[in-house]
Amino acid sequence: MFIYFSRLYEKHRRKILPIAVFTYDQVRDEPDTFEQGFAFLDVLRFCFYKLELKKLSWREYINLDNPVAAALLSKMGFKQAGSLPYLA
Repeated sequence: MFIYFSRLYEKHRRKILPIAVFTYDQVRDEPDTFEQGFAFLDVLRFCFYKLELKKLSWREYINLDNPVAAALLSKMGFKQAGSLPYLA
């Protein structure tokens, strides 16, 4: 993530919001930082926003008029059922 960020910044010299979207099937605790340093000096602390789909509630996204949200519902734990009474 840091390498992608640094290359984009080097090329464009603009503010960049680094976001990592995790789509794994099992709930994990992923780090959201990358650090480099020595015992006597902290050289780098890079932080990024992490979006872990498995930890999101699909119920908050099911009725959105957004094709991206619809495409990612299965990674949020949504399982299609015969009838879904909560859909409006």
